[in-house]
Order: sequence, then C-alpha cells, then structure tokens
Amino acid sequence: MNLLSPLLCILGPLPIFLCVEVSGIVPSNCPNNCNVHLGQGICNLESKKCLCSVGFEGEDCLKPMERTVPTPELRQSVQEFNASQCTSYQTCSGCSENLECGWCDDGSRMGLGKCFPGGESGPEKGMKCPINRWYFTYCPSCQCNGHSTCSDGYSCEQPCGNFTTGPDCNVCAPGYWGNPVNGGSCQPCDCNGYATNCNSQTGKCFCTTKGVIGHNCEICDVGNNYYGDPIKRTCYYNLTIDYEFTFNLSKKSDLQLTQINFSNFPLKFEYDTYLIIETLNPAKMNITFSEAREAGSLERTILTDFDTSEFTGVLTASKYRFGIIDGVPLTTFYVYMYDLKPPLWIRIAFSQYPQFEKEKIYNFIS
Repeated sequence: MNLLSPLLCILGPLPIFLCVEVSGIVPSNCPNNCNVHLGQGICNLESKKCLCSVGFEGEDCLKPMERTVPTPELRQSVQEFNASQCTSYQTCSGCSENLECGWCDDGSRMGLGKCFPGGESGPEKGMKCPINRWYFTYCPSCQCNGHSTCSDGYSCEQPCGNFTTGPDCNVCAPGYWGNPVNGGSCQPCDCNGYATNCNSQTGKCFCTTKGVIGHNCEICDVGNNYYGDPIKRTCYYNLTIDYEFTFNLSKKSDLQLTQINFSNFPLKFEYDTYLIIETLNPAKMNITFSEAREAGSLERTILTDFDTSEFTGVLTASKYRFGIIDGVPLTTFYVYMYDLKPPLWIRIAFSQYPQFEKEKIYNFIS
C-alpha cells in the first residue's frame, strides 16, 4: 500500500472499519457510482468494482442484505484488538469509558487494578477476575492509586504516601517526578543542585541559575554567552571590559531564577578597575577572584553575603595583577548575585576607562 495515497473506509461488523486505497475521484472512476453519497459503498479503483458497506450488496451497493454474519476469523481479530486496547488503560476512569472494557480491582481497596476486555457479565473468556471485583462502566469508590487508603470509603487519606499528592494521589509531589498512577512510582528531581523542582511528568528541571540549562541543569547556555561547567563549578556571563550590561529578567521563564553569575578579566596592566552594580530589587552578592599563577585557579573572597541594590567598588592595579600573558588572564573576577526576586533588571559593568561614568557604553541583555 502506498502510504501517500488516500484511504476510504466503511463501517464493518462488530464494529470495525474496512479501508481501501484509492487514487482518484470515487464516483467518476467506477462503472457504477457505488451509492457513495448514501454511505453504502466505495469504489476500488484497481478492480473497478464497488466495495459495499456491511448490510448492502450488488454492483451499485443498492441492494440491502438480509443479514450479515461475521466470520470466525473476523471475530477473533476484533477480540484481539479489544484486548490490546483495554490493557493499555492505566486507570479505572479511562477503562470504564470504553464499553468493550471493564476494571478488575485487586482487592486492596487502594484503587489498584487492571483493565480487561469484557462486558456487564464479566471479563472475556481467558481473563480471570472475581465477579465481586469486576466493575463495568463505573469504578470502585476509593481511587488512591495504591498510595493511600479511604477510611470513609471515598476520600484518600492525606497526605498521600510515596512522594505523591492530589485528591487521588495521582501526581508526584514537588521535587519528584514520574507516573504514580495505578501503583507507579515517583523519583527525586536530579538537577545537579541548581533546582529543587522539576516537571512532575518528565523530570525536566526548572533551573534557578541564569545561564544553566539542560534536562538536568547540566550545561551552560553558550548560545547566550554563558560559559563554564555547571557540574564542576557553574556558568558565568563574561562581561566585556568598559561596557555596561543591563540584564532584564522579567520573562515568564525568568520568574524561577534566584541567581546569576558574572566574570571579568581586566586587560590593562596599569589601570584600576571599577565595578558598578545597580538592581531594581535588593539582592545578595559575593565577589571573588582567582589568579592564573595559583594552582587550580583557587578563588579567594573579596566580599561575601553583601546586601546590595547599588554598589561601586575599585579594584586597584597595585593590589591585583591585570592583563593577559600568552592568552591567559592574570586575574579573573567573579560576581555571584543571589536571592534574586524577578521580575527585575540588573545593570553591571567592569571598567578601566577613566571617563566611564561620563561616557557609559551600554549593552542590553535579556
């Protein structure tokens, strides 16, 4: 069958749809019109004959049949289809909406069970379920997905167990993800320390440090100029010297952010470096530095746990070694801003430009 060709389908027995591949306008390409407009047949363009819907026969599908008796092979095919469809339902509510299926409760009174093909009288032959645990078109009153019980017979005892939540204990609690339905489990979010919450179904972390991205907060957002290694250290936005940057953290995706990190290495050996910071809302800040001559680039503290909404500081050339030798910065400064409360904006600059305050160069970042 050509997958690009259109299909026409008619209703068959039990019920089931019978389909045929076509490649033209149905009525005009057959000797007979197959009574298409009344839904009693379709045209098979290969055989040039009408394929009649169940209950009709004849060259034009105009003659009603006296009766239609499905073959044993067709009955078996339909039964197998129903069985596979029923067993795919994980909940009683989904199972009970399909009139070919019924719910077999496991007897624990916690809402656990399985969906089987069957009807009002019980499951189909070969499917074992005690008749007093068989539910057709309705469900047991206690539906806690195996994570709680109902002392009153209806409402799940709270809090739910196994890191689940909700009236039916069918959702993973904050900080966990998985599929807890019908005895399923929830596991902790794995975010490498950059988030406490994740998507309760997929486990994708809601990273709280700007520039740290990935399913598990495991990579830096290089496309937006954040560099580093969040597994070994963290991610930084490298601030170009003598530019003022404005970071606008007001998009919906920014509301989960609590931290942003910056780095800078002054280029001129003999000039002092000015650090200027302004924020819309108060935040906390740590400032550190590392020198290339130190093994492992050990960071040393300049300021820690500093409350700020405005800050101006001078990093003197007499105290720190500025510049680059053989492509390696002699000193790198790091600014860690945390306890952020978006929406907000942050203005920040490192400058060795003497007239910087009078002639600021702006670079807006979102």
